Amino acid sequence: MIEVISSRQLWSAVTDHLWQSSVVILVLWALARMLARAPARYQTAVWWLAIGKLLVPVGLLAMVLGRLESAVVAGEPLSRLGQAVATLPGFRISDSVPGLRGSGWQYLLVFVIWAAGAIAVPLVGWFRTRGSRSSAGAAMPRVVGVWRPKVVVPDIVRGALSSDELAAVRLHERIHCRRRDPQKGLLVLLTGSLFWFFPLAWLVIHRLRAATELACDEEVVAAGVCPETYATALARTISLGLVPAPAGTHLARSRGSVAERLDRIRHPGRFIAMRRYDWIRVMALALLLVSLVPALSVALAQQISREELLERMGPGHDLLLRLRGVEQRVSLTAEAEPLRRILRRLGHRGGFEVAVRGVGADHQVDLELRNVTVGEALATLARDHGLEYGVSDDGGVLSVSVLMRPGGRMSSPERIHYVSPHYPKQARDLGIEGVVIMEATVDVEGRVSDVQVLRGIHPLLDKAAVEAAMQWLYTPTLYKGEPVEVLLTVTVQFQIQSR
Repeated sequence: MIEVISSRQLWSAVTDHLWQSSVVILVLWALARMLARAPARYQTAVWWLAIGKLLVPVGLLAMVLGRLESAVVAGEPLSRLGQAVATLPGFRISDSVPGLRGSGWQYLLVFVIWAAGAIAVPLVGWFRTRGSRSSAGAAMPRVVGVWRPKVVVPDIVRGALSSDELAAVRLHERIHCRRRDPQKGLLVLLTGSLFWFFPLAWLVIHRLRAATELACDEEVVAAGVCPETYATALARTISLGLVPAPAGTHLARSRGSVAERLDRIRHPGRFIAMRRYDWIRVMALALLLVSLVPALSVALAQQISREELLERMGPGHDLLLRLRGVEQRVSLTAEAEPLRRILRRLGHRGGFEVAVRGVGADHQVDLELRNVTVGEALATLARDHGLEYGVSDDGGVLSVSVLMRPGGRMSSPERIHYVSPHYPKQARDLGIEGVVIMEATVDVEGRVSDVQVLRGIHPLLDKAAVEAAMQWLYTPTLYKGEPVEVLLTVTVQFQIQSR
């Protein structure tokens, strides 16, 4: 769970969803402005579409589906074929990257702050609801409850209104129940909780609540209530100075649109349905579908199973499957660009950090990759440029060693100190002999800093060969006049001398 929360890929998907939602909401707001003279139900439909856009994060859904698809094979050990290829000269992988840590704690901190706000929003609404219930009828007429809603009218309102006015107020609240506004209010509450930090989300919520009140007012008048009677009831109720009904679990009353409400109540003939309003509503729905369906289709089409990804990358690259975002698709074009920058671009696209070492990291290469996964791109670079990869345990850091081999404009090192390997007596007695092939890393001073056995004979002989090779000395290898670290393939032969 923490790995997902601290994933840069997750927060990248969140950012994409927010800016895409911003564009859609602003367009819907413009369409709602065009519906200013339409019946309120049209505006209500538009703002519910905005709620739908916020609550359907396409990028996050695609990422979750991709993780579910790949979870079955995540963490599998190297296959036998992969282990065999990993022993070839010029290719070596390590299981961990000691000393390297990602910046996942920053994303984790952001998540904690977001979660605190998401919990606070419904709690504040709940406390406000409790307060209004215990304030001896000080709240406006309202609907209480979600699954079994009931209309509550304070005594002060019943005493201030005539019987016809009171009936109109009660009808307004019953229409809320018939429209299932208390249940729909749960979605509004969820939106406010999830997007408490997002100003446009509160714009949508405010507009939706105002439009809902207008829609209920229109239904009250359509039910045969005298517009002037209902307008007087609304004005008298508001003049009592009661506390607005809280928006904890249902749609609240809006105090900022009283003048608009009274105008619509008294002049219902100004706000009638027209064909152009239907077209605007269709345009709003089409906008939502355009923002959801194609994006989701593209995102799902880009998902790839881990088995297929490993097949495309080629055997021996199992370790790369640990990386976050290794299935993300990318297109890269580089002309004389340093390997270090290309690797960091891949890391940014996949959502992991890249730590590069070795003089070869600054070599400029030409590269053109079209619509490939990050894993395929990394495998291609490893094959073409002799890269060695290591992946941290949480998949958040990729270490890259770009070590060079002698040749071309690089001088060849000469061995100036040789130590013969010790032939273990046990191996000699058993008649074990042969050649141990190793890959040695020679540092800038000519010392052997690391030795890996590529093809061994027996553990006893392999150990003896490594111990001997670690004591060898070479002349520094020069590249453009500067000493560099290089890889050498060396051999040690064990042969029993005939007596």
